[in-house]
Amino acid sequence: MPGCSSQPNFGQLIRERRRQLNLTQQEVGRRIKVSTTYIGHLESGIRHPSDKILTRLSEVLGLDAREMFVLANPWAKDLVGPSVEVGQEFGLR
Repeated sequence: MPGCSSQPNFGQLIRERRRQLNLTQQEVGRRIKVSTTYIGHLESGIRHPSDKILTRLSEVLGLDAREMFVLANPWAKDLVGPSVEVGQEFGLR
């Protein structure tokens, strides 16, 4: 598909991981104290998460907070240094 990379974007990562864990958007929203709509907006790329939400999401979804930060803030990749490919550990690529 044009414009697709081999690495998932932030929204794809959280959607795929949520589904792997058999969690609904409502369940994730409740656990991180945000609305179901907000989770949908994160997954579709309409909204951008705060650092606080990133931390909560990483805990609920069992993902590395640093990798999630880089996905949510691609411009910051050079600031945090080299990292493993995001999502690889969970078969999300």
